[in-house]
Amino acid sequence: MIDDSVGPGAEGMRFLEVRGNAEQVAAAEPAQPGLSPHLIRIHPRRVVSWNIDPQRPGMQAADVETS
Repeated sequence: MIDDSVGPGAEGMRFLEVRGNAEQVAAAEPAQPGLSPHLIRIHPRRVVSWNIDPQRPGMQAADVETS
C-alpha cells in the first residue's frame, strides 16, 4: 500500500493498494547506481485506490485477470 496527503480532509487523501502474490528477484545490475539489485515483483490479483484519478474521485477497485 502507498498513501499520501495532498490536501485537507478525505478529499486530500489518496492511496493505492495492490494485492497479490509477491516474489523476490534480483536484477543483473541495479537500475541506478546506489540502488539495490534486489526487487519484489508483485503478481496482482486486486487493485484498490482512493482519489488516484482526478477524473474519477473516490474509491475504485478492480480484480486483475491472470492468464
